[in-house]
Amino acid sequence: DVMTDGFIVPGAPDGMAALEVTDERIVLMRNHELRDQDGLSAYPGKGAPREAYAANMFGSVTRVVLSTADDRVLSSNLVLTGTAQNCAGGASPWGWFTCEEHVQGPHGWVFLTDHRAASLQPPRRIEAYGRFRHEAVGIDPATSDAYLTEDLMDGCFYRFVPASPERPFEGRLEALRLEGGEADTGPLAAGQERRIGWVELGPELPHDDSLRSLALSRGAARVRRGEGMFFARGPRGAEIFFSATAGGPLGRGQVIRLRPEGDGGQLEVVWSSEGATGLEMPDNLVAAPDGRLFLAEDHGGVCGLRMLQPDGRVATIAESAQAGELSGVALSPGGDVLFANLQRQGLTVAIRGDFASL
Repeated sequence: DVMTDGFIVPGAPDGMAALEVTDERIVLMRNHELRDQDGLSAYPGKGAPREAYAANMFGSVTRVVLSTADDRVLSSNLVLTGTAQNCAGGASPWGWFTCEEHVQGPHGWVFLTDHRAASLQPPRRIEAYGRFRHEAVGIDPATSDAYLTEDLMDGCFYRFVPASPERPFEGRLEALRLEGGEADTGPLAAGQERRIGWVELGPELPHDDSLRSLALSRGAARVRRGEGMFFARGPRGAEIFFSATAGGPLGRGQVIRLRPEGDGGQLEVVWSSEGATGLEMPDNLVAAPDGRLFLAEDHGGVCGLRMLQPDGRVATIAESAQAGELSGVALSPGGDVLFANLQRQGLTVAIRGDFASL
């Protein structure tokens, strides 16, 4: 379709968030996981706009303004383009972070986009978050700490600690380690817990794709394909939920919860592929206020949207009719609409329901 600003809706929708603007309107910020596929871009067959980050890449972020009364699209526009393989990201007090999973050329960064921007904007690259195969970002709004996943079998899990909340992009980058010398979170099964620490990676960060090698050399733990992430605040304080898509004893996925505590904290595997049914290779996820998680699968077959209860039970919300990744799972601010993307088909869906009754 043609958007309000005249650009075409790009293909391959991926990570997404639903952000409240007013009581009557919400905004979907939606990644498009493209590289050089001109035909799926927002301007197929045309030259790149001057605001594009790179003229030969077509990864993008689009903004969709919806009516809260009936999910009707009120407007839509391109916010960022010219990036590469925009996978997940994360909501923040400053807007939507979109993450590049492509590390060739000038790529491999996190970009901050404005969810109130009604037109295409120049790119804003956040170099303090490091250069690697980024997947997702989770922001603690109380401290401005950022948590970051890396989509590689030998990837790491990162934390950026700002110098102060007023200077959120100045500070130090760290990588997670397991107390006791364990080097890999992958073998951990559901219910297992570990104390964690953090290893500092500065002061200078590599600009090639070697940040994980530096982290591992300093004692960081491997995380097997860290992907979707969501920051929440529960009864016990800050909680970061994230997927390790190839983790677990069977290599078919883990869901991990972190409870940071200063320079340490606790890691708990809340679900893993060992003996589990109804959930496989989870990617994007979002947490409801009551602790339930909604997860989108990515394993190449017929994927599903699953709900993980706090007691470990899995319920199915929906399954795709065709093979292909499901992504972009996000809850409306009121919690009554679940948004998701069918990446291969290029569709965004809204599922309205009383999710608390499931």
